Amino acid sequence: FANLDLLTATTAASTYQPIGDYATNTYVNGLLAGADAMIFKGTIGTGGTVTALPTAYNAGWTFKVITAGTYAAKNCEVGDMLLATVDRAEGQGVNGDWAVIQTNIDGAVTGPTSSVNNQVAIFDGVTGKIIKDSGFTLGKSVPSDAVFTDTVYTHPTGFTSQPTSALTGANVISQVTVNDEGHVTGTSTRALTPSDIGAASSSDLSTLSSTVDTKVTANESITGATHTKITYDSKGLVTAGGSLAESDIPMIPISKVTNLQTNLDAKATTVDYSTTLPSTGWSGSGPFEIQVTTNLGAITSTDKPIIDLDMTSVAFADVDAVNTEWAKVYRAVSGTGNITFYAKEVPTVALALQVKVVK
Repeated sequence: FANLDLLTATTAASTYQPIGDYATNTYVNGLLAGADAMIFKGTIGTGGTVTALPTAYNAGWTFKVITAGTYAAKNCEVGDMLLATVDRAEGQGVNGDWAVIQTNIDGAVTGPTSSVNNQVAIFDGVTGKIIKDSGFTLGKSVPSDAVFTDTVYTHPTGFTSQPTSALTGANVISQVTVNDEGHVTGTSTRALTPSDIGAASSSDLSTLSSTVDTKVTANESITGATHTKITYDSKGLVTAGGSLAESDIPMIPISKVTNLQTNLDAKATTVDYSTTLPSTGWSGSGPFEIQVTTNLGAITSTDKPIIDLDMTSVAFADVDAVNTEWAKVYRAVSGTGNITFYAKEVPTVALALQVKVVK
């Protein structure tokens, strides 16, 4: 490197001193990059210098593949070289920056320096590595000078295609003549005769007659539609259609419907009661309690009644006062034919109640 300055000036002393290895390496790399030289950076693959291509690189960086795989979206074999073609900063690299130099060309086939368009290539010799121009094309017909060395077929001569037009009427091809090689050499035609289809026996004719006699004659046309029920005649032909009516559905005993009785028995029922919570007859000194039996004869101790005010006869002006009195009651417990109410204070007026029991 004739122009390589191995000395560099220092700012303070204005003297010269030898440059370091890093500066030398930087300078030399710059020269190599400017000349588009290949810079070997190591191997790539399992156990290699790297296992994946770097994300920042300079043109000329070269890696040798030691593990076959896909690098930069390119299929590589062991021995191939990956070459960076441009400089890229961190995060700016793309797959197209890399070129693959193939060194593994096992099985490569070579051929002539030129060929004729559409002519078939054939092997030249027995190595399987060289091809040549056969001089033949694959068209709609075999060239007259083409030779197939395995089997040679000789086509018959002087044969005119028969028939020259489509068969018409009751004509048939009566005979086809072929030679030993399976080529058609001639045809004959004649009129169709009853014997060509065979003679029908008397039993066959009797069966045919019986079938014709019992054929189904179509009814008058009806308008096509979709219906839930139809009417048909003795021949099985549909004559009319209509909608399903309630009378069309027969009575079905509950026992014929699987689990219907069980499900009905398990179905919950609701019983409503009306009673009055009096303002007198309470016992205790706080909390207070009273047992109400009016209209509650069917209630049992296992019931969980839903109790609320019956506001049917309450005037609008009295709604707040009635709600205030009902708020004094904090608990209700059902018994056999009764409900016991518990209150923090005894209501000052009788309260109409509605009771709902779900059984």
